[in-house]
Amino acid sequence: MLSLRRTSKKVLLTLLALALVATAVIGTYAWSWQGAEMASFDAKYDKDGFVFGVRYSQIGAVHNKGRSLAGNNILADKEECGFWEPSVREDFFNMKALGLDAVTINLFTLLEGVEFDEAGQITGLDPAFLDNLKVVMNTAIENDLKVAVALQPALNELAYGVAGASKATWDKYTQLYYSETVRAQYIEKCVKPALAVLKDYENILLYIAIVSQPEKDIAEIQGSWGTTWGKMVEFVADVNDVCKETLPKVATTVETEAAYLSKFNGIALGAAGADLYTDAGKADDLADATSAFPMYLSRYGIKKGNSATEEFLVQKNRDILNSAIDKGYMGAFFDEWISQQTTRTVFLDGTLRQWALTMYFAAESYRDTRNDNWDDKPVKMLYNHNDGNVQWVGSALASTYTVERSADDGATWVAITDALDAGSVSNSYFLCSYKDDNREDGVTYRYRVISDGSIVSEPTN
Repeated sequence: MLSLRRTSKKVLLTLLALALVATAVIGTYAWSWQGAEMASFDAKYDKDGFVFGVRYSQIGAVHNKGRSLAGNNILADKEECGFWEPSVREDFFNMKALGLDAVTINLFTLLEGVEFDEAGQITGLDPAFLDNLKVVMNTAIENDLKVAVALQPALNELAYGVAGASKATWDKYTQLYYSETVRAQYIEKCVKPALAVLKDYENILLYIAIVSQPEKDIAEIQGSWGTTWGKMVEFVADVNDVCKETLPKVATTVETEAAYLSKFNGIALGAAGADLYTDAGKADDLADATSAFPMYLSRYGIKKGNSATEEFLVQKNRDILNSAIDKGYMGAFFDEWISQQTTRTVFLDGTLRQWALTMYFAAESYRDTRNDNWDDKPVKMLYNHNDGNVQWVGSALASTYTVERSADDGATWVAITDALDAGSVSNSYFLCSYKDDNREDGVTYRYRVISDGSIVSEPTN
């Protein structure tokens, strides 16, 4: 197993820096979106050069209770909305602590929130959908995260794989792909209301992906059900026009396997997202790409699944990330961040924390090669549940930590520990913790950590 013990921290940082130093020049080529002046790409992105992101498909979801922003009016077992605001707040706080710049959220997953009549015509959108979308966007602002939006993820699960799915179900509720009438309803009653909300957050929007994984809804690929590539391209073009009209400064994209990107070259997009699952640890050469647009990795991960060893998982995902930087991709979004632990999740509470923390040091080391002044001693605090369990991302450079506590929302701070040896509070994956057992009932506490006696972290929530 790949070791990340304290004795190897500086070795790890050196290796990461060496792996990335040859690619630092890529940072001079910031995201350059065709046909869009990106208001959200301010000096921060001019400086960072590469966007480190993660997909957040199950938005604050309670498992198996729906994966979007409202209940599902098609599948009975997903009728209940699974959106849970505290989960979003915790997840976004921890994403930022891990050095991530951005998060991709799916909107109309399995058409959740969309209301239909008996014939499958679209009649409206659940108001809770828009309310919950505002919560997500506000939470992103609170945590200094940019947001990428996948407007319409693949609908293949309406045909198989979940209770109530069938070809008949897919045919009835996916008329937006092939019926001009239903597509107009979808645009007026669903897309435009969502865009109206997003317009208020234009400064944090990275892009809007009109479709994500459209190949999963193509009959030529799926066989017994699906639409045609021609109809899919028409759908993307029509929705793209509305997005450009409402949010002209925000780039539009499609996200699919690299082999299919050329099908959308005739649409006025701003970028193209390539999905990449590989055990080789390498991103495709952009010179071989068939897309006419600047590219990013919309999803990346390994193919082995749960049979992969932790060492393989960490090494290959890190290789993909470094390769994407080296080859000129403008960003990469790991697939994915959810509450269930698999080899395709960023996970802080189990064995996959090793990958989560490795991602952090990869991102921070990349920034070091660009800025020449990186110092991770201001440790990154993780989400505080007010249960006395204080957690933070450890520093590779610090020798001691002192934990401080505030009972008045940060107005005053009191040390609750002496200088703790870093090794005594850190596990083998840089995840540090301290248990505060001297707490008063009914008091809400915030915490911060001081590294080596003088470097003060940002406080917890």
